[in-house]
Amino acid sequence: MELKELDPSSGFFTANGIKYIITKVVESLGIARYNEYEKLRFLYSMNTSVESLVATIQQMQQMTADIGRGIGKANIFHLATLQNELIDRYINKEQRTGTMAEYYLMLCTLFINEEGEDTSQWSKELAETKIKNWIAEGYRGGGFFLQAKIFLQDLIEDYTKSMGHGLEEKE
Repeated sequence: MELKELDPSSGFFTANGIKYIITKVVESLGIARYNEYEKLRFLYSMNTSVESLVATIQQMQQMTADIGRGIGKANIFHLATLQNELIDRYINKEQRTGTMAEYYLMLCTLFINEEGEDTSQWSKELAETKIKNWIAEGYRGGGFFLQAKIFLQDLIEDYTKSMGHGLEEKE
């Protein structure tokens, strides 16, 4: 199969029989989707999943509680090891299990929407279906990665404008 190029200038494309609309940040990033963006950004930087992060933190909390009650003193070393693992996940990005490609494709699911999609909501299942459709249709990754970078630039610009709104000096 010959790979297809994404043409962002058209504003839409079709994959697996579904029409996808490429929207601008301010048009598609409601509160729910912005929250997902924040989660994706955090989880990517921590090189983990929500489930793994919660399990590690719960394990650390239990060990801390045991140590506080005077039991499991040998757990001090294990607790320190878990803390170091969390720090290493954040610092050692080259050991990341998820790829930049996965991160960028997931970001694209926030603003590349099926025609008629409810943009006030987002789900991992829908995101995974979108990505599977894009792959099945044979699109190259480069166009999506470029769109993700444009999305991030637009998001920063929109955020900067929002933060400065109302802070202008009054005469």
